[in-house]
Amino acid sequence: HFEMLWTTRDQSWKWLLKFSRLLIVGDGDLSFARDIASMAVDEGSRLGVFASTFENKDDLFRKYSTAQEHAQALSSLGHTVMHGVDATNLEGTLPPSVFSDCSFQPFEVVVFNFPHIPGKSKNGLNRQLMHDFFQSV
Repeated sequence: HFEMLWTTRDQSWKWLLKFSRLLIVGDGDLSFARDIASMAVDEGSRLGVFASTFENKDDLFRKYSTAQEHAQALSSLGHTVMHGVDATNLEGTLPPSVFSDCSFQPFEVVVFNFPHIPGKSKNGLNRQLMHDFFQSV
């Protein structure tokens, strides 16, 4: 079941709160993950957010001025932040610890927040990105 949803602080994302393990990929500055994690706290949900970025930590913090603040907030709320995660190769780039405490599938829901290849006229590459992501999940 796939849904395209565009905002965080509204009713459309509350369905995520019934789960216990959520992986977010493609979040850029981690603001989406932070918003979901904050909503979980506000609603009394036991949702565990596993936020990931494609960039390594140093590159991410250089690229996005707010990323470090969001990462620290997520960690302080007890959520996990991972860097260098390739949405098209989740098994190969997620830390092994993510798989160690679960019996079958580590996540109940995976959200690819903003799937795209930067630049104009990249439709073919974007289709390939989505294909590879779905194969990886």
